[in-house]
Amino acid sequence: MNTTCDLFPIAPALVVESPKPNLAILLRGNGPVDLTDLRASISSNEWRISTHENPYMTDPRYMGREDGAWEVAMKHGMSYMAGIEYPAEPVPTNLISYLNAWQKEAFLYCAANPTRMINIRNSRAEWDIYSRGEYVEFCLPHHDRGGEHSYISCDGKTKVHVNAD
Repeated sequence: MNTTCDLFPIAPALVVESPKPNLAILLRGNGPVDLTDLRASISSNEWRISTHENPYMTDPRYMGREDGAWEVAMKHGMSYMAGIEYPAEPVPTNLISYLNAWQKEAFLYCAANPTRMINIRNSRAEWDIYSRGEYVEFCLPHHDRGGEHSYISCDGKTKVHVNAD
């Protein structure tokens, strides 16, 4: 099943294959997708990395929900963040940014291991990163550890800011 990830209105649509492990292999090649490169991409020893079961891909209460689809997540996110009707209106450029080095590695890991969730934390911030089906979500879930923000990526290169509380 092909899913279109159309982030930029002037750029051609990015087409990715579902399930995401295929995308991880395309981006990395046939090399292993584990936490080794993620740990190497984080420049400080103060960050702690752990993995847990991803309930969105293992718990029957969450599995198969429509919010795991890229188009649905974008529609909800753009309505909430920008008050626009996606995909009829272009995504505001201030909501789009490139993944940094560690986020690219986290994307690859979650795409290749959709039943696992990554938690990266230090004294100032805490990230939860996990597959939602057609995309990977990067979430800062706590007000006191970086704010409540969510970003999604379907291509492993860019992310879209879809939630800020």
